[in-house]
Amino acid sequence: MKRILAWTFAGVVIAGAWAQTQKIELTVWDFKYDEAAVHPVFQAIDADFEKANPGVVINHLAQPHDNYYEVIRPALASGTGPDVLLLHADQRAVALKNALLPLNDAVASWRGEIPESSWAATSSDGVVYGVPFTNQGIGFYYNKELFAKAGLNPAKAPTEWKDFLAACDALKKAGITPIGAGDASPCFTVDFMLRALVANFYGPAVTGFTKDGKASYTDPQYRQAVAMVDELLKKGYIDPQGASVNYFMDAIDAFKAGKSAIFVGLTSDVAHWKDFEGSLGLGKVGYFPNINAPGMKFHDRQMVQGAGIQWAVNKATAHKDLAVKLVEAYTRGEGARLFMEKTGAIVPNSGIDTSKFSSKILPTILADMNRDGVMDYSVYVPVSVYNGWVKAAELYIVAKSIGPDEFIKQAESGYDQIRN
Repeated sequence: MKRILAWTFAGVVIAGAWAQTQKIELTVWDFKYDEAAVHPVFQAIDADFEKANPGVVINHLAQPHDNYYEVIRPALASGTGPDVLLLHADQRAVALKNALLPLNDAVASWRGEIPESSWAATSSDGVVYGVPFTNQGIGFYYNKELFAKAGLNPAKAPTEWKDFLAACDALKKAGITPIGAGDASPCFTVDFMLRALVANFYGPAVTGFTKDGKASYTDPQYRQAVAMVDELLKKGYIDPQGASVNYFMDAIDAFKAGKSAIFVGLTSDVAHWKDFEGSLGLGKVGYFPNINAPGMKFHDRQMVQGAGIQWAVNKATAHKDLAVKLVEAYTRGEGARLFMEKTGAIVPNSGIDTSKFSSKILPTILADMNRDGVMDYSVYVPVSVYNGWVKAAELYIVAKSIGPDEFIKQAESGYDQIRN
């Protein structure tokens, strides 16, 4: 009897030891994992996930960005791909949809936390193939100390056109460059400002800028947007030296150094709130999404680009539930909050606890981004038309050889060629 009990006990010990060695490995491929700001964040999220899910091991692998899709396509096709993968929210990801796990049911209970404009960027024909991880857009940042120096109220953003002009005038009279610019070819500052203004003028109708749409550069709304920019240029409110300054990174660095009061910046991985607060100080940077003017159909609309990158699940994974759970850990809750605060990128999820942010403007930006903003009209503009716009803008802004009317006429010629 003792021998039987001994054998039984030994068997239990061996079985227990064997079970402990049976780990479930989730492999993650990620083209941002080797970035200095990103790597420690994912290490922390992965560690928390492993702790919450005993027996699970995350094998998080950095992949080269330049040829990522040349690597991922054959891996997915052969069944040797990762369980979870980071993808861009564009046609490169759509091309992989047959190898990705549809996520509609998995995200149904918390889909409302993320704007539909972001879900649209990670879906195809109504099927969700990825969870939006970042959202990109354009907005107006301002230096509160320079506003105060010019006698302006730093707590009040100049969101109305008349107030914006008055603020620029006060700043200029105080010897402060009102609007920093980087318009050396291509003319990013003017381009970005127009993209923001168009969101207020058109709202959802920005989809009309497609090849087969009805919107055009000769619309009264677009003409008014150009007229607003032209007024800022003629009054010297947009830095006159900006025509010879590169937006990336010279103009960005100049704003960070306090050389201008207002900057048309991004909610991306550069020229964002973290960049500016890190240089100018917490609480010393303000933000507003747009400028409101008479004739605009919409107000305070945030221009967005849907989603920058997304997390997806390999349809062939043997651990679907765990893989989906890991994607949720990256895009919701504490994981999403940590990624946003440490990297500066915007995670489009309204469920994130903003009370934990040390940043003073991030909660404001996140709220603007999550109000289901207006898509960037330029994503609908055909490439050939946009290239013509760039050339016309260079003549208008850089060479100063044409005026706003001729700029619009030359830009519109691109549509004339493909719509007639």
